[in-house]
Amino acid sequence: MKLKTLIHRNIRKKVYRAFRFNPIVEKLDAMLHHRNVLPFPEIGLRIPVTGRDVLIDCGANVGDVTSRMAKTGATVYAFEPDPHAYAVLARRFSLMQNVRCLNRGVMAQPGMLDFYLFGSSAKDAIDSSVGSSFVQEKNATHSGGVVQIECLDFSAFVQSLAQPVAFVKMDSEGADVEVLNRLIETGAIDRIEHILVETHETQIPALAEGMAALRQRIAAKGLEEKIRLDWM
Repeated sequence: MKLKTLIHRNIRKKVYRAFRFNPIVEKLDAMLHHRNVLPFPEIGLRIPVTGRDVLIDCGANVGDVTSRMAKTGATVYAFEPDPHAYAVLARRFSLMQNVRCLNRGVMAQPGMLDFYLFGSSAKDAIDSSVGSSFVQEKNATHSGGVVQIECLDFSAFVQSLAQPVAFVKMDSEGADVEVLNRLIETGAIDRIEHILVETHETQIPALAEGMAALRQRIAAKGLEEKIRLDWM
C-alpha cells in the first residue's frame, strides 16, 4: 500500500472515530432516535423494550450494540475487559445516564484473570481489540501483551439486580459456554428473558465439544427461544 494512501486512510479513520464516538453525538443520536424496540436486523430479531427494562451488553467493545440499547431509554450495563476498547466505550457514553460501563470480564466465577491482547494492538489498539481474549489459545500466535482484568460471576450479578433482565447480548470471547452453563445451574437464567450469544468454537476449536454439549442442554430444557446462539 502506498504511503499516501495509508496516511489518507488513517486520517479518515481518526475523523470518523472523533465524530462517531463523541459523547455529545451519542447523546443527541439517542434523543433523536428513541425507539421502543431493540433491533437486530442482521438476524431478523426485534425485542420490545421499555424505559423500565434492564439490558446487558457482555463484551461491548466500543459500544455499537450498547448504542442500540441506549436508544430505548432502558438501564444498560455494558461490560468490556479490553482496556483500549473500554476507554472509548466509557467516554462515548459518559453523558448517558442510563448507561453504566464496567471494565470487567463476565465469567462463571469471580477473580482476576489474564487477558491476552491481540498482537497488532500496538498498530491500532481499537481495531485489534476485537481479537483480544481471555483464552490464550485464540492469541497463541500473537504477542500484544497480557493484562490482569477483574472478572465477576455473571449469574451472581444477574441475581443481585432488583429486577429481571429483558435482554443480554453475550460476546465473552470463549467464556460463553461456562457462563451459560452457570446461568442454567444457578437458576439465574429464569431472571433473563432473552439472550443472544456469539459463539467462538470456530476460532477456538477447544470449545467445540463444550458448545455441542451446551446446545444439547439448551434443547433438552426447552430454552431455544430464550437463548439464541446465532449472533454474528
